[in-house]
Amino acid sequence: MKPPSPQAPGAAQGGFTLLSVLIAVVILSFGLLVVGKTYLSVLNGSTQNQDISSLAELSNEFWGAAQGTPSVLDTLASGTKTYSAANMATAPVALQSWLAHLVYVIPDAQATITTAAGCSSVGGCGVTVVVQWTQYLSEGGGPVARQQRFDYQFG
Repeated sequence: MKPPSPQAPGAAQGGFTLLSVLIAVVILSFGLLVVGKTYLSVLNGSTQNQDISSLAELSNEFWGAAQGTPSVLDTLASGTKTYSAANMATAPVALQSWLAHLVYVIPDAQATITTAAGCSSVGGCGVTVVVQWTQYLSEGGGPVARQQRFDYQFG
């Protein structure tokens, strides 16, 4: 058996050059940056959708609370009232658990409840609830004001 012969100086060797490895690393880095940015965009959309889905459930809770305690319409009377975590104790008792759930799900949310003139538990009326909150974007876009409006007809 013959031992392998050493290669002659200057003969071509297999493998990658340092320059080709550096170019591959730069291309890979740009690809990873694009994937990261796309992930953050998807994450922001998912967060916004989650907030809106939660608000749909909370809207049903408001409807149930108002239907279960019709006197809440008398307490609200006609006009506009805004409630948040800071003043939820001033809300009608029938709505306090709903407000507590709202600020638990969306911590900085505030609900503005507007009732039509002549609103009462006897005659019924239209009620509008506007929920406002700030969504903080994870990709450095800063805070974005969001709102969702719900219209109800009682009576």
